[in-house]
Parts: sequence; C-alpha cells; structure tokens
Amino acid sequence: MIILIGIMIALILGKLTGGKFSNILNLRLKSLWIAFLSFLFQSIPGYLGFKGHTFFINYGFAFLLVSYVLLARFLWLNRHNLGIIILSIGFSLNALVTTINGAKMPVDKAIAKKIDFDSLFKAIETGKDIKHAFITSDTKLQFLSDIIYIPAPWAGTRANIVSIGDLFVFLSAAVITFYAMKQTKPSVLSHDNKN
Repeated sequence: MIILIGIMIALILGKLTGGKFSNILNLRLKSLWIAFLSFLFQSIPGYLGFKGHTFFINYGFAFLLVSYVLLARFLWLNRHNLGIIILSIGFSLNALVTTINGAKMPVDKAIAKKIDFDSLFKAIETGKDIKHAFITSDTKLQFLSDIIYIPAPWAGTRANIVSIGDLFVFLSAAVITFYAMKQTKPSVLSHDNKN
C-alpha cells in the first residue's frame, strides 16, 4: 500500500508539471519478464514455506539467491533509468543485510508485535517464514533491518514495518511513474544502449 501512495503522489505531481497519464504507456523497461520471474522465485516459495512445506523452508536460501540473481540482471539491463538506479540502491541494501544475516531479513520483534501481524509473528517464531527472522544481539547491520514503523493511513489500512532499503524501493516506483508521465515517446528515461 505504501508503494501505491508514492505512485499516486507521483501521478499528481506529474500532472501538475505538465505530464500526461497516457505517456505511462510509452514506458519501456527491458526484459520485464525477468523481474516477474524474480518475484515468483520469492513469493511462491515464501507462501509454500508459510504453509509448512519443509522443502521450501529448508531450501529457502536457494530460491532467494536465484531471485536475487534474476533481479540483479533486470536492474543491470535498465541501469540508465533513474528510477531503476534508485531501486538498485534499495535492492542492494536489503540484499546486504539479508545475506549477512543467514539469508533472512531481520525484523524488530517489538514493532512486529505492535502492528499486530499475528500471522507474520507466528511464522517467524516457528521458522516457517523463509524471508524474515527476529533481530537478536547477533544481528549485523541492524539499522538496515525492518525497524521503521509506518502508521496507518500512510501504510494503508494498517500499520507496517519496513527497512531503509524498502523506502528506496517505494521512492523508485514514484520516480519511474513521474518521469514516465513526462515522456513523449517510448523511452527508458535515458539513451538506448546496447548490452
């Protein structure tokens, strides 16, 4: 929901500065299917792990690694897009803190309990969440973890908890939307280069 709010603000600012909603249709991102595949390699194993399928719980790191490789490739192919550059920063920060903490994003336990994410809380405690773990005294780079509390309505109908990297991801969606509205022809928001 947070990302949608960012996009809505970008749409308003884009319109106020002379942009056109129809120009968004001209936006061209290279190999968008790679990003979609990366999403599937995280979401499907994550869902099945949450449901208790031990294979996905035990090999969650492998699926996460494949997802990271795919997303990195997509980001590289679209590296001339300002929004993608910002997205790359967010991805890198999240990947860094996740990788050095056992392939799981550390989450502030107190905030998770505060926002009443019962399902997430129980999944992390039981080890069914293949992407998150509670912050402990051994957690490295805690400041990059999910420690930022965002209250409703900014987070949607309920509060949420995010990381610094997530904020860059949200910003990237707004930037891509804003500059897409300012385009007059198909573009990657920069010059077209061979890869």
